[in-house]
Amino acid sequence: LVQTGGVFSLSNGTVTMAGVGATLSPSSSAVFNHLVVETGASVAFSSVTVAGNLAVKVGGTLTLSPGAVLRARGQLTQAGVVVSSFSEVVFAGTALQTARWSNYGVLRASNPAGVALVPASGSSVALTGSFLIEPGAAVSLGGARLEVGGHWSSSGSFSAGGGTVAFVGPGAQSLLSGATQFAYLESASTSGVRWATGVVVANAVTFTTGTADLGTATHSIRGGWLVPSGAVFSGSSGTVLFDGSLRQTVQSSTGSRFGRFVSSNPAGVTLGSDAVIDGDLELVRGALDLSTRTVRLRGAQRRTAGLTPATSTTHVLDGTAVQALSMAGGAVSGLVVANSSGGARLDDALVVRGTFTVLPGAVFDGAASSLTVSGAGSAWSTAGADYRSEATHAVLWSPAAGPRLHVADGSTVSAHVGVVGPVRLAGRFYVTGSSSSLDVAFGGS
Repeated sequence: LVQTGGVFSLSNGTVTMAGVGATLSPSSSAVFNHLVVETGASVAFSSVTVAGNLAVKVGGTLTLSPGAVLRARGQLTQAGVVVSSFSEVVFAGTALQTARWSNYGVLRASNPAGVALVPASGSSVALTGSFLIEPGAAVSLGGARLEVGGHWSSSGSFSAGGGTVAFVGPGAQSLLSGATQFAYLESASTSGVRWATGVVVANAVTFTTGTADLGTATHSIRGGWLVPSGAVFSGSSGTVLFDGSLRQTVQSSTGSRFGRFVSSNPAGVTLGSDAVIDGDLELVRGALDLSTRTVRLRGAQRRTAGLTPATSTTHVLDGTAVQALSMAGGAVSGLVVANSSGGARLDDALVVRGTFTVLPGAVFDGAASSLTVSGAGSAWSTAGADYRSEATHAVLWSPAAGPRLHVADGSTVSAHVGVVGPVRLAGRFYVTGSSSSLDVAFGGS
C-alpha cells in the first residue's frame, strides 16, 4: 500500500494485513481506524495514525521503519513480534489507553486520560530511546520493569505503581524537566545518568554500573540507597534527603560522593559503608547510625533534632572553607579536624564521646561554645594545631569511670579547661591565651 498523493483516512472498519513482506507507505497524515497484523504476516510501515486499536497477533511481525512515527489513539496489543528500535510511538488518545507492548524506540505520551504500560509478555517494557510525558498527560506503569535507553522528561504525571524504572542506555542519559516519583529506580547506564531534576523514590535506589551525577536539585529518597561494587555516584551541589518512614540503609562506594546529605527519617538512617560528603551533613529527625564508618565531610555539620548513636565512627572535617559545627549539644563519636584553610568552627555545644583530634597545621575555632570529651577510651590530640577561641570558650574532659582520657604530647588548647575525671598527659600540654585556665575539679585527676 503506497500513497503518493491525496488523502487517506479510514474513520471506520478494520484493515487486516495478512501477507508476508507487506509494506505500508502512506503519507504521515494517513489515518487508519483499526489495524491488525495477522498470524504469519510480516508488515513494515512508515509514519501513520491509528485512530482505533492496533493488534499484532501471534506469529505476526510488525516493523516500524527507522524514523517512523506511530500516532496511536486506541489500544495497542502485541502477541507477535514488534521491531521498533529507531521509531517513535505517540499516545494521543482522549480515553485511557492500554499498551500491551514490550518494546519501543521513543515513547511520547500526550493523552490526558492516561496511558497504562503493560508488558506483552514477561515483566519488562523496553525503550531504546527516550521517555517523554507532555504537559497534562499521564502514564502508569503498574508493577512492571521499564527499561529506558534514552532520556527521561516528564512534564505531566507518572504513576510508578510498584514497578522499577531502570536507565540502561549505552550512551549518557539524563532525567530532565519535571519532578517524578518512582517506586524503584535503577541506574545502570554504562555512560552515566545525570539527575537534572528533582527525583522522589518511594522505595530503593540502586546504582548498578556507570556513574550517576546527582546534579543540583533536591532528591527525596524513602527507601534504600544501594551501591554495589563498580558503580559510582557524584553529588555535585545537589541534596539527597533521606525521609522515609521505615529504617533506611545508605551505601556508598570508592569514588562516590554526596553533595548535601540530610537525615530526616524518624525511624532512623543507617550508613552501611564509609562516605564522602562534599556539602553539608544535616541531622533533622531520627538517628543517623554511622556504625563503625568514617565520614569525610567538606561542608558544615548541623543538628536540628536528629542524633547520632554512640558508635565508634569517625567524622573527618577536611574542607577548604570554614566548616561550622552547629550540633545544639548533640554528640559524635570521633572527630578529626584536617582543614588547614578555613578550619572548623564550633557554633554550638558539642560532645565528643571518643577521640578529638586537630591535625598539625589544621585550624579549630572553639568560638564561644563548649566542647566536652567523654566516654570510655576517650582521647585528645591537638599537637601542632592552630587552636583559636573567644574568651568564653570552655572544654570539659569527662572520661567514663575506669580508663583515663589520654592527652597527646604537645597538645594545645585555648579555653577554660575543666577536668572531672582521670586524665593522663603523655607529655607537654600548652594552655594558651590570657583568658584560658586549667581547673582540676573534685574527682578529677
